[in-house]
Amino acid sequence: MIRFTFTRSAAGRAILRLASLLCGLLAGIAALPAAASLQEGITALKEKNYSAALSEFQAAARAGDPVAQRYLGVMYAQGLGVAEDAGRGAGWLIRSAAAGDLEAMFNLGVAHYFGHGVERDHETAAELFRSAAEEGHEAAAFNLAGMYKDGSGVPQDRAAAAAWYAVSARRGEPESFRQLALLRLEDDPRPAGRLIALMWLVLAEQAGVEGAAEDAAALAASLTPNERAAARALADRWQ
Repeated sequence: MIRFTFTRSAAGRAILRLASLLCGLLAGIAALPAAASLQEGITALKEKNYSAALSEFQAAARAGDPVAQRYLGVMYAQGLGVAEDAGRGAGWLIRSAAAGDLEAMFNLGVAHYFGHGVERDHETAAELFRSAAEEGHEAAAFNLAGMYKDGSGVPQDRAAAAAWYAVSARRGEPESFRQLALLRLEDDPRPAGRLIALMWLVLAEQAGVEGAAEDAAALAASLTPNERAAARALADRWQ
C-alpha cells in the first residue's frame, strides 16, 4: 500500500547545500515576494482557482522557494490548471527535494515507485522515502514499511517493516496500526500473536480506521476473555 498526498506543507532540513555567497544574497532579496506569491498560490489552490495558483507558484518557484517548487511540480504532474506533464512536474519536485522539502521527497518517491514522469525505480523510491521518514514524515515511514514488507526496492525484512509501521503510527498515520496487526497475524498465528494483533486493531479502531472495529471483533472472538482484556490493557498503555 503506497500513499500519495501533496496538500500538506512540510519544510525539512536541507539535504544539499550548494549556495554561494552571491546565491545567498539573491535568495534574501527574493524571499519576501516569493513568500507572498506562495501564500497567494496556496489560497488560490484551496479555492480551486488553479490558473491563479499556477501563476503564483511559478513566480515563487522561480525565485527559489522549495515549497512553491513542490506545489508546482504536483500541479504539472496532476494536470491542475495546466496540461499534464509528469516529466516537468518531476523536475520541479527534484529541485524542491534537493532543497530539503520533505513532502517533495515523499512525492518524488511515489513518482519513482510508479514511474510517473521519472524512471520506475523502487530502490530510488525507497531511498527517498527513507530520507523523508528519517526527518519525521509519517506517510514516508508508512511507505518504507510497506516496501520492507514486500521486499520491493529493499531486501525483504518484516522486522524492519514492523519497526517503520510503528514509527509511522506514533507520528499519526492510523492505517499503520492495522498493518502491524496483519504482520503479527501472518508471522505468529498462535494465541499470543493474535493477542498482540488485537492490541493493534484496538488502536486502529480508536484512531478511526475504517473497518477496524469489525476486524477487532472478529479477531477477539478467537481469544479468551482474559486474552481480550490483556490486549485492551496493552492498547491503553501503548505510546
